Amino acid sequence: MPRPVGGVPWRANADDLQRFLETLTDVSIEHVGIPRDQEGHSKGCGFVRLRDPADTERVIAAVDGQTMQGRTLRAGPARR
Repeated sequence: MPRPVGGVPWRANADDLQRFLETLTDVSIEHVGIPRDQEGHSKGCGFVRLRDPADTERVIAAVDGQTMQGRTLRAGPARR
């Protein structure tokens, strides 16, 4: 299940976010996606799918509150 990351800089793309996450943790990331609106602008959030879902809490602890390109990232468990 993809995990949400909020506060992603609007200029960042999925590769930027993945590289940033890899500097914070050694967890294996399967996929990073950043939703875009109809004009192609970032919505300011991203979704991360981990190879091992058991690593979720470790990733949340490493990412939540970190600053990327001047914006504070928010990470937490997925909500429905």
